[in-house]
Amino acid sequence: TRVNLLANPGFENPTVVGGLPATSGVWQGDAHQSVAAEGGIRPRGGAQMLKFVATGAIGSTNTLASQVWQTVDLRSQAALIAAGGVRVEAGAWFNRVEGNATTDRRFDLRLTAFDGDPALVAGRFAAGTWLAQQTATLDSAALSWQQVMTGLSLPPGTTCLLVEIYAVDETDLDALD
Repeated sequence: TRVNLLANPGFENPTVVGGLPATSGVWQGDAHQSVAAEGGIRPRGGAQMLKFVATGAIGSTNTLASQVWQTVDLRSQAALIAAGGVRVEAGAWFNRVEGNATTDRRFDLRLTAFDGDPALVAGRFAAGTWLAQQTATLDSAALSWQQVMTGLSLPPGTTCLLVEIYAVDETDLDALD
């Protein structure tokens, strides 16, 4: 069965700036804004889109990328996940301004599965204590919407999923690879 598990998937509603989310169902992260058409780019659908404000030391907590996360609480699906064979799939559309040689063009989509209390995901993510993780990367062309897709088979015991989208500061690409 295909069901969209994300809250506010098109960034039409307010988001929160500041680290990993402490609650499920909220987009939260490094410096970003929900904006209408800007810099020659219009939202792919709806009236708003997410804009990463900056990567690197200015807009990011880790100086390598500007990240935005949402935790999805899967505890209501515990029996199904425990039986095995559950796979989640995610897709995101990215676009970027024309810019110049220093304009970031790499965007990633990451899924990370956790067991335990969803409220503890931020600490578990920082500690690297997840059950499974999958990342997909896009090297984006300017002024063109492009989709990146990834999927993850959920290990039994998974209680929540962290969905992460990010723009990478290409001057520090080797640190992420």
